[in-house]
Amino acid sequence: MTVAAGALVAAVAAALAWAELRRNRPLRAARAVAAVLAAASIAGLVLATTQPRGPSRARVAVIVTRGARPDAVRRLADSAGAAVSVLPDAGDPRRFGPGAIRAANLRSFLQGAPAIEQLIIAGWGLGDAALASVGDRALAFAPEPTPSGVGSIRWTGTVPRGGELAVRGATTGLAPGSIIVLDGPAGSRDSARVGRDSTFALSLRPRTEGRFDYLLRAAGVAETLGVAVTPARRTAVLLLEDAPSFESRYIDEWIRRTGGSLAARTRISRDRFRTRFVGRDPIDVASLTRERLDSFDVALVDTRTLSALARADRTALRAAVRDGLGLVVMAKDGPIPDDVLPGDLGVRAGPARERRVSWNGATGGTAVALAPFRLATGPLAEALVADSSGESVAAWEPEGAGAILLTL
Repeated sequence: MTVAAGALVAAVAAALAWAELRRNRPLRAARAVAAVLAAASIAGLVLATTQPRGPSRARVAVIVTRGARPDAVRRLADSAGAAVSVLPDAGDPRRFGPGAIRAANLRSFLQGAPAIEQLIIAGWGLGDAALASVGDRALAFAPEPTPSGVGSIRWTGTVPRGGELAVRGATTGLAPGSIIVLDGPAGSRDSARVGRDSTFALSLRPRTEGRFDYLLRAAGVAETLGVAVTPARRTAVLLLEDAPSFESRYIDEWIRRTGGSLAARTRISRDRFRTRFVGRDPIDVASLTRERLDSFDVALVDTRTLSALARADRTALRAAVRDGLGLVVMAKDGPIPDDVLPGDLGVRAGPARERRVSWNGATGGTAVALAPFRLATGPLAEALVADSSGESVAAWEPEGAGAILLTL
């Protein structure tokens, strides 16, 4: 019973009592008051049992997310005696029953409904951030089948200008070969076909700094991906290689594209070396000292070159890593000096082979040649790249303030 209804009942009872008392009928006045109060109690009980329960008093709530069907939500709420909270992307709250309310987000709804002990999530579900606000409340799910399109997405939320915005994920209900498109600002676009394993991989290189919304389109549905493009990262790279390689050409291109710098030394015969510099003044890289290494962020060294370095050079390299240098060791052939690699990284004998590789769960379409080893790792090492059989082919381990990566 509302405050207004209670006041009205009290006024009626007082008026009847006054009328009977003026007629000098105190007993009838008492009976009249009792009758009015009894009727009011019955009316209040009826109102209390028939009015919808507000979210502040209900113990169960149905949280309506995108994809929920109104008839299913109404049945859930009726059977559970639950409050209904409709999140913004689920549509008009009026579709889900007269007692449904709109909530800006799950956290704000729960703050206004402290009595809620159980949540029933209806529809396509909640993200990790929303689920974190559930606390120790009981959870139940009433999922709806997801439509054909993108089932899961992973993307780089912060990208330096000129760096790679990588978007990878998996689809549901789309046939292999279906087209999926990534649209960016200023007309930038990438497209790909869905793989046989329902996965996809797309990428763009942002050219302008700022915050942008990219659109991922599949099966007529668009998903919005927020991306922050930061100032270009100027990475200083030292490359030491035992022979000219096909891959080093791409390092030069990446350095020029990202505005970094490169100092490279390549053996071209037994006692002859060629040096080249991109984005920086020439320096002496015939030997390694701490002072020279301090001007680099990353050093890329193959195992043949590493083994041929003087012990003093390897000592300087290991000390620079502990102070923050990143060291990438490219396994080729020959032993790897123990005074450079940490104990959890190493290689053992294995066959030379070609394999498709997966980076962060996304599998490339082209097989690459792998060195004739198998990667040996310990509990401190973390796999970064795996081949198509799931075997790690690149792993890294922190070393002081820096890190060492070993790759096949």
